[in-house]
Amino acid sequence: MESHPVPLRTPFHSCRIPPISVPDYIQRIRKYSKCSSECFIIGLIYVDRFSRATGVVLTYFNVYRMILIAVMIAAKFRDDVYFSNGYYGSIGGIPREEVNTLEVQFLTAIGWNMWVEPKAYWKHLESLCHPALSR
Repeated sequence: MESHPVPLRTPFHSCRIPPISVPDYIQRIRKYSKCSSECFIIGLIYVDRFSRATGVVLTYFNVYRMILIAVMIAAKFRDDVYFSNGYYGSIGGIPREEVNTLEVQFLTAIGWNMWVEPKAYWKHLESLCHPALSR
């Protein structure tokens, strides 16, 4: 009998999958956070860093919180104007205290490295625009 690894459960995991699609959730963050488009690419890079650093595999149970926290961190680092953790929590349906905790855990996992080299940014952007070229 073949054994399958049990997915690592983290504080980013919800007890149930939110009743909104991932694309709609991203649109919700975009609409209410008003952060720059670059924050979404940078957030994707942060999620990739988190996953590599922790071994956490993205699932429908954790991707929503990962996206929210990563985009929030990107907005704080990149944009001149951004909202409070409590406001981001209201966008994502997460209490402010939990957003605060998730932010620290996320930043700790990525070694507080928020800088993204332009080459990495453009590589990720191109892979989203032209997925066949990134293989």
